[in-house]
Amino acid sequence: MTSSTPHIKVKDLDHCGIIAGIIDEIGLVAEIDKLIGRHGNQKVTTGQAVKAMIINGMGMITSPLYLFEKFFEGKATEHLLGEGILPGDLNDDCLGRALDKLYAAGVTKVFITLALKAAKKMGVEIKSLHLDSSSFHVDGKYLEDEAAEAEPGKISITKGYSRDPIKEAQNLLTLPKELFLSSSIEGYKIAEVGSYYAGIKQRWLVVESEQARESDLKKIEKRLAKKLAQAQSQLKAGRFILASNVLDYDQFSNSELLIEYKAQQSTERGFRCLGARSLASFADMRSGIL
Repeated sequence: MTSSTPHIKVKDLDHCGIIAGIIDEIGLVAEIDKLIGRHGNQKVTTGQAVKAMIINGMGMITSPLYLFEKFFEGKATEHLLGEGILPGDLNDDCLGRALDKLYAAGVTKVFITLALKAAKKMGVEIKSLHLDSSSFHVDGKYLEDEAAEAEPGKISITKGYSRDPIKEAQNLLTLPKELFLSSSIEGYKIAEVGSYYAGIKQRWLVVESEQARESDLKKIEKRLAKKLAQAQSQLKAGRFILASNVLDYDQFSNSELLIEYKAQQSTERGFRCLGARSLASFADMRSGIL
């Protein structure tokens, strides 16, 4: 009598299993497939392709999305992505179709839907939203009726430049130090000033950063070494203004306004990867997909 030894295959999960588990907990794959749709003969759905791209992007490699199939070789793809999905199924055509469908559905719509679902699932409190506005130069006549009343919540093109200096604000940067009070953030002081700028009652915060003040003064000393006395007299060094039409202190205190402003920096840092060279190789690869 002979005993047979079962054939055992060993495949890696590494940290990819944790990433896949979080994606599954959020319900990302099902939500994307709900927004995009799927057809019967589709082996890898758009949601599963996005999940694979996320796992690859967080796979601690220098060139994400490059040689995509190779990344999943030796990994338990069926466990990570779904039954029947093998590394060979995650080819350029699969990724290209998924990206095309995301674009057709509206990337912004898909992203916001997933972000809100993830925030709700993880119990993230949404007290405010951070927006990064941009200015664009345009020529020609505006098509919209300028005399018409703007609809609530509608974004309309406005003449002017968002970075034009505001004389009233420039004058506030020279407020005396006695008006500045300490905030809950170490190294920052705040002076509150009321304003009716553009006909809207607002609360302006003149913020003084000790670190920024020291940095600004050093730059002034280098550029204006011969006028050091004049440079040290510039009281507005290290100060900036935050404007808000939220006048209810219970909703946002002065310190909370400053905290929300500082939080914007983390939002911007989170999108720096969009300009990384590591995505260039995929962009070149994607341009060849028809």
